Amino acid sequence: MVNGQLSMVNGQYAVHHGDCLVALRMMADDGIDAIVTDPPYGLAFMGKKWDTDKGGRDQWVAWMQEIADECKRVLKPGAHALVWSLPRTSHWTATAWENAGFDVRDKIAHVFGSGFPKSHNLDGDWDGWGTALKPAREDWLMLRK
Repeated sequence: MVNGQLSMVNGQYAVHHGDCLVALRMMADDGIDAIVTDPPYGLAFMGKKWDTDKGGRDQWVAWMQEIADECKRVLKPGAHALVWSLPRTSHWTATAWENAGFDVRDKIAHVFGSGFPKSHNLDGDWDGWGTALKPAREDWLMLRK
């Protein structure tokens, strides 16, 4: 999205930048071939406000489902979505997309050796230690409309 307007590249591909619900609501029904997305995980990673749990599991699932509802509306019948998640909250993500009417076709495990724990530092005697394991996997949900 450029200055609030959807933009086309080569008359065929579009890049939409901005709030996803705003951009999705500007799109026609049944016109998108696939969605690939790495949405927030609800972990408040590195204290980022955009990645909060929205007040808890139920609120986060409802928030994600609103997005998934719009994604389903704009996808062509039978089209797929590939949605990233972390193991700690991947069940929230899957629930939201299932509630929106998507079929969970598979879960792909992306295993890697880099990264650092998505946790809080423990002060005092345990300074430098965190509250979670170092992530070594992402769950990619393969979903179909």
